[in-house]
Amino acid sequence: MPLHPDCLKVHALYAAAKRPPLEQQTPAEAREGMLRGRVFTQPEAPDVGAIETMTAPGPHGPIALRLYRPKTPATSGALGALVYYHGGGWVIGDLDSH
Repeated sequence: MPLHPDCLKVHALYAAAKRPPLEQQTPAEAREGMLRGRVFTQPEAPDVGAIETMTAPGPHGPIALRLYRPKTPATSGALGALVYYHGGGWVIGDLDSH
C-alpha cells in the first residue's frame, strides 16, 4: 500500500535533515531534534479561550497537566473532555510536543 503524500513529505524532511536514525541518538539529541522538527510536522495550535497548567500526584512526583477551555463554550450542559496519554517510550516527547 503506498504512503499518503503527507507521510512522504515528512519522510523527505527527515531525510533532508540528515540526522542519524533515532536509535543512534542520545535521548537529549532526539528531544532537541523533535523540538526543531515541530515547525514542519505540527500545525499552529487553534485559538482557545483559556489554558490552565496544573499537576496531578503521581507515583514518582507530580505529573504535568494542561486544561484547555474553548473560546465559546456551549450555552448549556457540561463540556466534553478528551484525555490524551502520550505513548511511546516515555523519553522523548513531553507535554509541549504532544
